[in-house]
Amino acid sequence: MGNYTQLVFSDNPIAQDNLNPNDPDLYIKSIFPLFWFALFTPKNIKILSENEHTYIWHHLVVERAQAISNFQSKTHLWSAFGLTAQRLAREFINYLTERDQKYIILYVSDIFSIGHSEEDDEAILKILACYELTRSTDFLAAVQQNIWLSLSYDYYFKEKYNFALNGLDPDEPDEHLSYIVDGAEELLDTLHIITNSLESYDQKDSTADDSQKPAKQQHLPPTNLWEKFKKFLNVLF
Repeated sequence: MGNYTQLVFSDNPIAQDNLNPNDPDLYIKSIFPLFWFALFTPKNIKILSENEHTYIWHHLVVERAQAISNFQSKTHLWSAFGLTAQRLAREFINYLTERDQKYIILYVSDIFSIGHSEEDDEAILKILACYELTRSTDFLAAVQQNIWLSLSYDYYFKEKYNFALNGLDPDEPDEHLSYIVDGAEELLDTLHIITNSLESYDQKDSTADDSQKPAKQQHLPPTNLWEKFKKFLNVLF
């Protein structure tokens, strides 16, 4: 791989070189999905080397149950990212819960060469320190200022890519968001129909004699639009 971050679910805490075909893994090019580091703490940093004089690489390992607990303790951080981010965080917890493997391993050494020397401990610790902030607005500012995380911020807020947070399905559109947008458009269409119907009725009502005025009727949108409107409200609330 080149310039990828990889998140592995495995019963083997050192799974990269002998990954079981049944073990799921996620990988994203050029960025660190922001949710991923929320699974870990500084004590989860591990260092491997082929020998004391050659190749060194860092990774982070945590038991899945502890990773879920770590992530849940940091859910307040996503409030400054908006409602979609908070929903994605809940869905990410569900995704973690549905996995069967004991360990979650985050490999970072492939991206921007971070993790190839002992000094890279400092870079990883700076990233993890952002997640120890108690205020969501402070965390948001720290992400923008961190050289390793700022690109994820740009991808999420400027490009609207959810994978910059969760690392899931980078090529898939946000179906929930699309449904809301479609529902909003249908809502506007429905309101337009209602408005036109009422305006048309008022015009007829104002020009007719009292003896010619029809009994007032309730004007409702077509049934299919009305049903979609109700479903749209259910999505929102």
